Amino acid sequence: MFEGEIPKIIGKLDSLKGLNLSHNNLSGSIPTSIGNLSSLEWLDLSSNKLNGTIPETLLDVTSLSTNSKAPPSILPKEDGSESNITFGWKVVLTGYGCGVVFGLVMGYVVFQTGKPKWFVALVEGQHHKRRKASKTSNRKGQGRRI
Repeated sequence: MFEGEIPKIIGKLDSLKGLNLSHNNLSGSIPTSIGNLSSLEWLDLSSNKLNGTIPETLLDVTSLSTNSKAPPSILPKEDGSESNITFGWKVVLTGYGCGVVFGLVMGYVVFQTGKPKWFVALVEGQHHKRRKASKTSNRKGQGRRI
């Protein structure tokens, strides 16, 4: 994580195609020398503590377009690993919801049709074994009353 101001010398990196300084602790203003980056195609300074105005020299960078797509930022996580998977909670919740509905429908169809028989026999067999075991344990417990 970087802290402090963006160095003015950054404007000397004239072959730079992209610059991602997002998610740091940068403060101060954006240096005007950033306008010297004539090959710059994308720039990401988000999630910092920068203040002031955007330098007008950035308007002179013709290769920098507001419509160009920057590559996805790969942020290091707390454990040091990096990931470019960005699922939101809505996507995860939708996936779980669809999975639950699909599972319930498939379970209903399996038990109504009785197919596949091996699966139904397996589940019903387990259910019957549990009931028998609980009945025999109840009978044994009744004989021990004091």
